[in-house]
Amino acid sequence: MATRARHEARWTAEDAVVKGRVARNRFWVILVLFGLIAVVSTWAFTRQLNFQDLQVQLQVCQEPLAQDATSADVEAAGCTPADVTDERVRLWHQSSPRDPVSAEGPTWQFEDVPIDTVANAVQVDLPEPARSVVLFDHDEGSVRTALTPDAADTRWTGTVGTRGPTSYWLLVTPSQAG
Repeated sequence: MATRARHEARWTAEDAVVKGRVARNRFWVILVLFGLIAVVSTWAFTRQLNFQDLQVQLQVCQEPLAQDATSADVEAAGCTPADVTDERVRLWHQSSPRDPVSAEGPTWQFEDVPIDTVANAVQVDLPEPARSVVLFDHDEGSVRTALTPDAADTRWTGTVGTRGPTSYWLLVTPSQAG
């Protein structure tokens, strides 16, 4: 009888013992898992941030608007769409600027903007100083944010906020209005 290790049962047959090397080449499994994780992460990121096209329409108002302005206040201020000629709008996501892909009539068009994030901001460069600039959510009928000016009142910036719509009005009151 052949000698056996202590942990082997006495009834184990000699030909029942596995002999040889166990295949440990599982590198492809690791690559597939990492690829799957990358695909799921990318899908979740784009779904969570809700990438969509965004429109910003420029309107010039006769009276300045405050942070608590409503649709009735916008009508009373005499806001009307104006062509985007010398004005420049830029969206910021975290620290990355994004220029519009098109500017036709009173509207700037931005593509693939993460809508559902708090890390968006808007910057407006105006050719002339302004008294007030607000970003208005016309679907909700309320001001999204009142922008803050620079010293010359020509560059206005402000955060957009969370989970916004895909269309805003940028309401500008020139300094000589009112």
